[in-house]
Amino acid sequence: MEIEITKGSVYNSLHDSKTAKEMATKAELVRKIIAIQKSRSLTQAQLGDIIGMNQADVSRMLKGNFRSVAVGKMLDCLTSLNQDIEIIVKPHAVEHEVGDIHVVAAIA
Repeated sequence: MEIEITKGSVYNSLHDSKTAKEMATKAELVRKIIAIQKSRSLTQAQLGDIIGMNQADVSRMLKGNFRSVAVGKMLDCLTSLNQDIEIIVKPHAVEHEVGDIHVVAAIA
């Protein structure tokens, strides 16, 4: 069996570029939600009450099964958790190339 070594996100290896960017963005947002949950010692049910999701959906999302969760919903979750969100749109460094999406979470 041959093993292919790749660089970057696992999503880049498994999906097309657009899907890879979306999944990587969602993963970063979920990572922040998990950090907040842990810092506040919230159960999944308590977290769900705050962000408007049932415990089963919260569990799936936190385990990485978030394909069906929209980025907008994740942003709503974060604002429900008392987080401010800033979106900056700027020209990509290379003209005529598809832009990038980056999530930068401030350390609380």
